[in-house]
Amino acid sequence: MIVTEHILQDIVSQVGLIVVNNDYSKEPSFMWGNEKQLMKYLKVKKDKIYPLVWLLPSDENYKAGNLVNRDCEIIIATRETRDDYLNDTRWNTSFDIVLNPLVDKLVNKIKSHHQTVDVKEFEILKAPNYSKNNKNGTIDHWDAIKLSINITFKEC
Repeated sequence: MIVTEHILQDIVSQVGLIVVNNDYSKEPSFMWGNEKQLMKYLKVKKDKIYPLVWLLPSDENYKAGNLVNRDCEIIIATRETRDDYLNDTRWNTSFDIVLNPLVDKLVNKIKSHHQTVDVKEFEILKAPNYSKNNKNGTIDHWDAIKLSINITFKEC
């Protein structure tokens, strides 16, 4: 059976270092699951997880020839605790330095991975000061990008 989460975990591990600020670079963390799992993960791992690549649950469509097709919803997040930042400042910090380069590297790795085929188009939604109902949507403060991408996976 093809385990898409394991393949995506391998892909994220190949992204390499991401600049977080002038003094610090880090490889992104990867995990998957629903909101309850996310909250638990954030409580356990704290701020050591950023930048974060989080795969949301979705259906998988098994096809002939040992292929699996999945509409992946992936949240790419970085921690930003300064609520007073306006979007232009967030763009110059979180997005230009961390999130946009991470999305570029992630999409390129997905397209070139030996267990992915037929990856052409994707959509992104940029969410500065990511929140839900005017309250922080997580137990942490995020700037985030949601990557929506359809991937066909194959067995190794």
